[in-house]
Amino acid sequence: MCPAAPLAEARRAAFADHALKRCTARLRGEVPQASTVVATAGGAAAATEPAVVGISQQVDRLIQAATSLDHLAVMWEGWTPWL
Repeated sequence: MCPAAPLAEARRAAFADHALKRCTARLRGEVPQASTVVATAGGAAAATEPAVVGISQQVDRLIQAATSLDHLAVMWEGWTPWL
């Protein structure tokens, strides 16, 4: 086994743990505020004080993100939604 393998496995585990915590927080309605997002040693972002928003606000934010020209401009061209 490569000496870097345990380190890589630890990074993957930390990334997975962070992703799971973020999904769980989103399901509870907790959304990180832009002003409280900080970089961690692993390169991931963590919110120190998430704001709790209601379902309608979550839906509005999701629609805004899905229809954002910034997001649509970097869409993968292989998706070809125009076909």
